[in-house]
This record gives sequence, C-alpha cells and structure tokens, in this order.
Amino acid sequence: DVRASLDTVGQVLTAQAKVDFTANVASRVVEVELNRNLKVNSVSDTTGKAVLFDRGENDPEKLRVTLPDVVPAGASVTLQFDYSGAFTGDAIGSPSSARLASIGKNGASLLLPARWFPLTDFPANRYTAEFRIEVPGNMVVVGTGTTTGVPASVPPQPAAQPAIGNAAPAIGNAAPATPMSPRTAPPPPSLENERILYTFRVDKMEAAGTFVAAPLQLSPVRAQGIEFSVYTSPATADTAQSYADALARILDYYNSEFGPLPQPNLTIAQIPDGTVSSYAAPGLLLVSPRLWGSKPNDRLLADLAAQQWWGGQVQAASP
Repeated sequence: DVRASLDTVGQVLTAQAKVDFTANVASRVVEVELNRNLKVNSVSDTTGKAVLFDRGENDPEKLRVTLPDVVPAGASVTLQFDYSGAFTGDAIGSPSSARLASIGKNGASLLLPARWFPLTDFPANRYTAEFRIEVPGNMVVVGTGTTTGVPASVPPQPAAQPAIGNAAPAIGNAAPATPMSPRTAPPPPSLENERILYTFRVDKMEAAGTFVAAPLQLSPVRAQGIEFSVYTSPATADTAQSYADALARILDYYNSEFGPLPQPNLTIAQIPDGTVSSYAAPGLLLVSPRLWGSKPNDRLLADLAAQQWWGGQVQAASP
C-alpha cells in the first residue's frame, strides 16, 4: 500500500509504503531494494514502533531492516516505510536510476526498475498492491493497475504558524485591513496549486508500480473490437486512432503466434521527456513525445507489445 506525493516544483517525492512480507526462511532480517536517492526517515511496525534499519555500505540501494524477533518460515510481517528524495544528479545516484525516475515541472515518471518503493527479488517478484499518487491538478496520472473511482481533490495544507520570536502583533495592535480592489487583487490560484489524488488497485499478482504524470488528454478509441486508452498531449490527440489501429494489428498477429492476452485492453501513453524513450509494463505502453509521430512507429509498438507476453505472461524465475 503506497501513498506518494509528487512536488513538481521542488522535484521531490514524499512517500509512505506499508508492505506485507512473507518469510522464506526463519529470519529477523528483511532486506529490500530502494532507490539510493531516497532518504528513509523511519521504518516501523504496525503499532507504530520504530524498527532498526541501515543502508548497505557496498550497495546503497539495499536497505536492511532488523526485526526485534525472529519470524518463522511461512509467517508474515508488515512494515511501514517513510521516505523522500529527489531523483536528480549523479552524485548519489547512478545515471540509470536517475533516468528511470524523474520529477519535473512538465511531468514525472516513476518506472518500476527505479525501485521508487521498497521491492524484493526484483525483477522476479509479483504482488498485489494499491497505489495512491498525489499530483498537481493540471496533471493526469497513468499507470499499472485499475483506477478506482474518480480522482479526489486533496485539501490544501494549513499555513505554518509563525515562530514565537516572529509572532504577529496582537489583535489590538493590528493595522486595519485595507479593502483590495479587483484590479489589484492577485489572480486566482492555477490548477498547478491544486492537488489531485489518483488511486490504482492491482488485484492480480503482477510487476506493478510504473506510473507517469503529465498534462495528458485521454482519448478512448476502438480498433478491431478492442478498447484502447490513449493518453497524449492535447496537440497530438488526433493521432490516437492511428496508434490504436497499429497496435490492434500487432496484437492480432501476436495472438495467433503466442495465444491471446487475458486483458487486451491496453493503455498507450506519452512518457515525459528526460527519461527513457519507451517502456512497457503490464497493460501499459509508454512512448516519449520525441518518438510520437503522426504515423506510428510499428517496430517500436511491436517491441513494446511483445513484452506483454515476454516479460508479462512469461517472467523471470529469479533475480
């Protein structure tokens, strides 16, 4: 259960993750992978009691959590992680991790290999999950899983109270408020100052956890009897049908070669610039705007679609 807030101005991720682990062998150590750019503020159990943790010296993406008691093989334990950070620069992060996760003013991408939430046995692990992602109101979140309900408006955070040393004057000494005319009043806040929460549920065990956020426009289109969700910039919305037609032809061929997909209703979306040029996740195909032409790149779409079988239906047996 992951709740993440994206600050596109400060380019920072703030997140909390509650994860259920099952012990393969009796142990009191839980080892997870988490992007080295993310600072872990705390790890606790379900009662809120702090649990000891440390980063690996040789591999800072490894996070070791030491439990107070040994967990028997087959038993489960739930841990809550609180963490935050920015996916910028190479000083503390590898170039690959910086490219797989990116937050900027024009959009954000959180790809699963970036390990932006605690993972074990990547890339072999599969799991159910719920992801709740908060973004500015001018952005749309697209990703793995099924959206639940409509995006919810997040109430603004209350303004911080002034420190005692800088306390405001007492009411009796306060200067009378001067009425502000409409000409001098500040403009109303833009959608960038609003916050919207998107919720995605993953009920079937899969390698979920890939998301993009950007000012995208949804075009639901139909091709060869299949419903596709195509997310593009408003300027390229007229290409949605051609991409759906191309993908439908590709799926028709692969269905005859490999067997039909259980859920052929795929989502195609533009991934913000500054990250990978393309990426495939369960039920999701991502293409960068610089590769998104008026005529679809059939070879690129074919490669991404093939990963719904080879990587999705057929997966790694171990790391």
